[in-house]
Amino acid sequence: AAAGSDQSEGLHSSLEQQQQQQQAAMQQWEELLQRTAHLDSRAEVPAAFTCPLTMEVFREPVITPSGCSFERSALLEHLSKVGKFDPISRQPMAESDIIANIGLRNATQQYLDEHPWAWGEVV
Repeated sequence: AAAGSDQSEGLHSSLEQQQQQQQAAMQQWEELLQRTAHLDSRAEVPAAFTCPLTMEVFREPVITPSGCSFERSALLEHLSKVGKFDPISRQPMAESDIIANIGLRNATQQYLDEHPWAWGEVV
């Protein structure tokens, strides 16, 4: 009978250890989630990922000869309606001077992937 009691106590002790390990693991997960929660909280999209003309998140950024980046459609509209010059530097330019800013497009896409709430800002 004593052997059965020892087995029962050993089993009980093992269960308690497992519960403590599970509680410790849960505590670690909670701490991790708290530390990373700010990554998924709403904030303003960094200006580097928004067009200075539209203030909207880039979808198709382009770069001008002066090094300024704009949303393609906004820059094309500026060139056709306002004048053939860079909206920030005021340097003369034509539609043929526009180059796709692939690096900025990729960086913006990565930001959106890492901050899903920001998709709501994409018009």
